[in-house]
Amino acid sequence: MLVAQDPEGPGETTEPVAYQGPRTTVTGAGLHIPQQRGPEMYTPAAYPSPASPPPSYYPPQYPAGYWPGQPPLPPRPRRRGLVATGVVGAAVLVLALLIGIAFAGSGGRKPVAGDAHPLAARSTAAGAAATATGSPKAETGVSGPILNALGKQSKALLAGDRDGYLAGLGGGLQDGFARRFGSLRAMGVQTWTPSLVDRPSQNADGTWSTLVRWDYCFGQGCTQTFPQVVQTSWTVSGNTATVAKYEQTSEPWDASVLQTSVGRHVIVAGTAASASKLQRVVAKADAAADVADRFAKWDPPPKWYIVYIAGEGEWKSWWDNGDIGANYDGYSTGPRGIVMQAADAGQDFLQILLTHEFGHVVTVGEDYGTAKTWWMTEGIADYIANGDGRTMQGRLPSVRWFVKHGWDGTITLGPPPESAGGEEISGRYGVALIAINCLAKKFTEPKMLDFFGEVVRKQASLEDASAKVFGTEWAGVASSCAGQVRNA
Repeated sequence: MLVAQDPEGPGETTEPVAYQGPRTTVTGAGLHIPQQRGPEMYTPAAYPSPASPPPSYYPPQYPAGYWPGQPPLPPRPRRRGLVATGVVGAAVLVLALLIGIAFAGSGGRKPVAGDAHPLAARSTAAGAAATATGSPKAETGVSGPILNALGKQSKALLAGDRDGYLAGLGGGLQDGFARRFGSLRAMGVQTWTPSLVDRPSQNADGTWSTLVRWDYCFGQGCTQTFPQVVQTSWTVSGNTATVAKYEQTSEPWDASVLQTSVGRHVIVAGTAASASKLQRVVAKADAAADVADRFAKWDPPPKWYIVYIAGEGEWKSWWDNGDIGANYDGYSTGPRGIVMQAADAGQDFLQILLTHEFGHVVTVGEDYGTAKTWWMTEGIADYIANGDGRTMQGRLPSVRWFVKHGWDGTITLGPPPESAGGEEISGRYGVALIAINCLAKKFTEPKMLDFFGEVVRKQASLEDASAKVFGTEWAGVASSCAGQVRNA
C-alpha cells in the first residue's frame, strides 16, 4: 500500500438474533515513488482457517462453540503499511507491507467499562479466576433481555436518536457511547445488527458477561457488512438488561470523534485536527477508486472505499497500531478501510498512493497474499497505479542498481529483508512491477489477472497456473520476464 508525506441518513433496522448455527530517495520523471518492505508479509502459522474462530476468543474452560451451528467469528484484519518522509527537494520514502492481527489476543481490544473499571475479560486470566471460584454459571434465560436492549440500541443509532442510544447504560459509559454514536453517524452507518456470540455467564458480582457481535456497513446503499466483536457485562432484572461494562476497541470510529467528507465513491474520515484535509483527499480518492474498480475481477468493488486520516495520536492507537511505529504512513485492512498519514502529500503522489492502496483492496483484500506471492501482490498494486507510466519511471533507477548489486536473477521475489537498503527496497518493487507488466504485455491483461487469481487467491503453483492460463511452461515465462528486468 502507498502512503507518503510530500513537502508541497438512517438505514434499515434489523432485529437482533442469537447465532444459529529504510528510507530511500526515488527519482524519475520528477515523481517520487514509494517502496514497500515487508519483513512480516506472511500469514502467521497461528492464523486460523476462515472456518475456524480465533482460538484466543475461547478460554480453556469454554467449548469452542456455544450455539449449535454457530458461524465463525470475524477474520482478523490484515494491515499493509507504507512509510514516507519529506525532505527538501525530494521525497524520502519507504513502503512497508505488514500483516497485523487486530483480533489476535488483546490486539486492537481494550476491555474497559467507563474510565475506571477494566472489563472482566473472558481470557486465560479470567479462566484462572473462574477455576479458583468455581465454574461460571451459564444461563440462556438472560439472553432475551440482553438482545432486546441491543436491538433498542441499534434502532436508536440508525434513527439518529442519541438519547435512545444512550439509554440503558451503567455509570461511566455515557461518554464512550456518545463518542461512538457521533462517529458512527458521521460514517453514515446503514446497518448495525447485533447478535450474541456465546451464552451469557454469571460473574461473582451477579452481572452477566457475553461477547456481542455487531455487523455493520457504512455509506448509503452499502451491502458488504463487517463484524466487530466486543466483550460486555450486563445487569439483568426481570426483562430489563443494563450495560454494566463495554469493551473499548481501537477501531477508528470507536476510538475517536470523527468527521467525514463523502465523495462519489469514497468516505474520508478524520478527527477535527484533520478536517481541513478531508476534501482534498476525497477528490484524489474518487479518481483512484475509478481506476481500482476496473481491477475488481473476483468480487464486486466496494460500494464505498473508506479512508481514515490519522494524526500522530490516532496513528499510534487506531487498530492497535503501536507496533508499526510513527515512521509508517499508511496501512490497509482491506475493504474495512485504509489508514494514512499522508494527507499533505502532493496531489500527483496522493492519487498514486491511493490508487496503489485501493488496488490492494480489490485484488487481495484482507484474505489473500503470502511472502511467496509478495512480488505479485505488490507488483499488481504498482501496475494498477502505473496508468500513466510514471510509477515505472520512478522505479527504473533502483531496478538498474539492484540488478548490479544483489539481484538473484529471478522475478519471484519475497519481501525485502530487514537489512535491505533503500535502493534494494525500491529495486525489488520495480522488479515486481516489471514482472507483472511483462505478463500483461506478453499474454494480455485479462490473462495476467487470471494468472494472479490462480496463484494468489487459489494458491495454485506457478507451474500449474502458467500451464492453465498461459498454455506454456512457467520456466520460459519467468526467464523471458527476467530478461526484461536485465534490460530495463
